[in-house]
Amino acid sequence: MNIIDTLKNESALKFWSHPKRHSQDISGNGEVLTHSGTRFNGNGLQFGSASVADSAGLQGTEWTLVLFGRLRGSTDQGIMSKRDAGGTQYDWFLSGAAELSIYDGTNTRTITPTVEGENYHAISWASGETPVGWTGGASAGNYSGTITVTADDAPLIIGNLYDGSRTNLGTFYHVMAINRKLTADEHALLNTELIALAHRFDSRPWEIPGGTKFVQRKGIIESVATVGVGEIIENSGFRNTGTATTSKVVHTAVKGVLCPVIECVADGVLSIPTSRFHQTPTEAAYGTWEFSLLKTGAGAAPLVAFINGLSNRVIGGGVNNGYILAMSGSETIACSRIDTGSVTNKFTTVTSFFNVGQRYHFKITRSGSGVFTFYMDGVLIDATGGSGTNPFTDATITTSNYIAPDLDAGDQFGGLTKDIV
Repeated sequence: MNIIDTLKNESALKFWSHPKRHSQDISGNGEVLTHSGTRFNGNGLQFGSASVADSAGLQGTEWTLVLFGRLRGSTDQGIMSKRDAGGTQYDWFLSGAAELSIYDGTNTRTITPTVEGENYHAISWASGETPVGWTGGASAGNYSGTITVTADDAPLIIGNLYDGSRTNLGTFYHVMAINRKLTADEHALLNTELIALAHRFDSRPWEIPGGTKFVQRKGIIESVATVGVGEIIENSGFRNTGTATTSKVVHTAVKGVLCPVIECVADGVLSIPTSRFHQTPTEAAYGTWEFSLLKTGAGAAPLVAFINGLSNRVIGGGVNNGYILAMSGSETIACSRIDTGSVTNKFTTVTSFFNVGQRYHFKITRSGSGVFTFYMDGVLIDATGGSGTNPFTDATITTSNYIAPDLDAGDQFGGLTKDIV
C-alpha cells in the first residue's frame, strides 16, 4: 500500500489537489475549498487563497503540513494558516527568498532550506517541540526553536494568512495537512508519490500518444516541403530562427514507435519558449530535460541550449547566456556554460564516445542547489579520460527563456519534455 492510501486509512490525511482548472479533495473527507481571488496556472492554484471550513480533524496539536508546488518571491507569502486574531494554532509562510517561518501566536521560528527549484516543502511538529523542515523529500534541518499550539476553530487558509495579508505568488499543485508527524522514510515516499500524481494530472498541450512531446494533442502537421523562418509545427511554439534556417517534420521509428521529429534541411537554430511549458524563467532553469538527437554529419552540431537566459532566440556566437549540450564531429559529448562571450567547459568525453548516424536519448537533471547530471540512453555519461566531471555543480545562470537546438543539415531532434521536478 502506498503512503497516501496508508494515511487515508488512518484518517490522518487532509489532501487537496489542483489539477487542470479546479481543486478537489482527494482524501475523501468531502471538504471543499472556497476560493478567493485565485487563478490557475498550468496545473496549479496561483495568487489569492483558498479556505477550508473548520472540522475536528483540523484541530490537532501534532501536524505534518506539505506543499507540493513552487514558491517564489522574497518575503511574506502565506502557505497555510489555521488561526484567527489571538489564536494559538499556526501560520506557515515564506518569510524570505530562502527562509520559511512558522508562527504559533507568540513565537516565530525560521529555517533556511533550499527553496528555489524544489517542489516538496513540508514541516512536521508536535506542540512543545522544535519543528523539522523537509525539502525534496529529505530533512532540511530544524526550525530555530520550539512552538506551542492549541486547538483553534478557525478555517484552514491555503495560500495566505487568516487576515489576507500575505498572498502567495507561487503555484500550489498539492496541499496536505496530516495530523501526525511523518518519518523520514514516509517523507521520501510521499515526495515520490506526489511527483507521480503531478504527472498523472499533467495537462501540457504538446503531448500526444506515441512518445512525441513537443506538439499538440490534436496532431502534427508533417511538412512535405521545408519550413523557413517561422513556426515549424502549428501552434507548438517551435520556430526556425534566422534567415538561413529551414527544417521539416518527418515521421521515423524511435525505439520501434513511429514518431514525428524535426529534421534540419539547412543549418540553423530552432527554439521554443519555456513559457510553453507553463513555467516561469526561474522554474525553467531547474528540473529535468529529455530529448533525442541524431547526428548525421561531421560538423560541430547538433547542440542544444537547454537553458537559455536571453530574452531573444539567438544561440551561439558568444551572445548566449546558458548551458549547452553538444555532439561534436570527433564524436565527443560535451557540456559548456556560455556567459555573453565567454565559454566555460564543464565536461567533455573522450573521442568516439558515440556513433554518427545513431539516434540517442538524453536526460539532463538540475537540482535546486545547481547539481547537473547527464545521461545518454539511460546511462550516466562518463567524462573519464576527457575533461571535467559529470555530475557537476554550477549555480551561475538561474533563468531560462528558451530551449534552442542548433542543427546541421540531416540532424534530427525530437521527444522534448521539460519537467519542473
